Amino acid sequence: MSKRSLVIIIALLLLVDLAAALWYLTLRIEASGKSSDLFNINNNDVAVEADTITDNTLPDTFQRITQQVNMLSEQPAPSVNASAHYATIKKVDVRWPQSINGTRRIAALEHALLSKMFDGEYETLNGALSTYMRTANFGSGVDVAYRVVNQEPAITHPFGHRYTLLAYPLMTSFRFLVMEVDRYSYDGHQNSTTKHFVHYDRINQRVLARNDILSGDETVLLALINDKIDTLNARKNTHLEHTPRVANEFSARRTGIIFQYQPGEIAPANEGPTEILIEYTKLGPCLSSDFKAMLRTNGGYWNYSPLSEHPKDKSEQ
Repeated sequence: MSKRSLVIIIALLLLVDLAAALWYLTLRIEASGKSSDLFNINNNDVAVEADTITDNTLPDTFQRITQQVNMLSEQPAPSVNASAHYATIKKVDVRWPQSINGTRRIAALEHALLSKMFDGEYETLNGALSTYMRTANFGSGVDVAYRVVNQEPAITHPFGHRYTLLAYPLMTSFRFLVMEVDRYSYDGHQNSTTKHFVHYDRINQRVLARNDILSGDETVLLALINDKIDTLNARKNTHLEHTPRVANEFSARRTGIIFQYQPGEIAPANEGPTEILIEYTKLGPCLSSDFKAMLRTNGGYWNYSPLSEHPKDKSEQ
């Protein structure tokens, strides 16, 4: 075989590999239900490793579902303002999983998401929404007749409440998917935000529990987190407090794990949730052996664009 022929063959093989990579990435974008707005391709955490594409990896699909209900008390609330009524606004906006790695048998993932969203046991999103959307939350001990109205009522303290629930894919890779659940509330005076996460093994189709990712005595991990807090305070002039415990919520990403502290835990509540990233290079003794093996064989990391409490563009709904 001549040198020229060998060069041509190598060039053709490279073109085939590139075409396969582009085909896979196109499928992943199209299957997710939206186009360019879905993936955050400008984030430094995004990496696509075409050489690790495997035959048992298929793109995931999601469905955008939005619902809102506005509830207003039949009678005015007892106040100096005779026109003030009890009011509740409830919004739910999700990119709900339809298939993961080619299978629609994802009841375990749906159950985990519903538990994070609604603090209850539900089998389906429709069932959870049916219960959630017909229940007004006017405040502790308040049980009054109400009606559903088309226009959003004014949210005034202490008679009004607005609740927003979001659920969407945060990050995907060949081995695992990370879903995020955001819960917002506003009482006319103060905003509150909490963030929650679900990790899903795409290959074995199962929800990853905390001990599937983190392992052993968390004393070492806690020290790493507090060391990072000291570093952030020194370098970025933040005023974070040391934490006595490892955060309940965390999200595994490409370079490390982000530990999510809810408002008021290590920073003032009005500053919202606080993220502390610990790189995998430091987390060796704190990770389970199975998760380490998963990381070694992983690739194809993509970050999704998150949903927003106040979306700027209504057209994608």
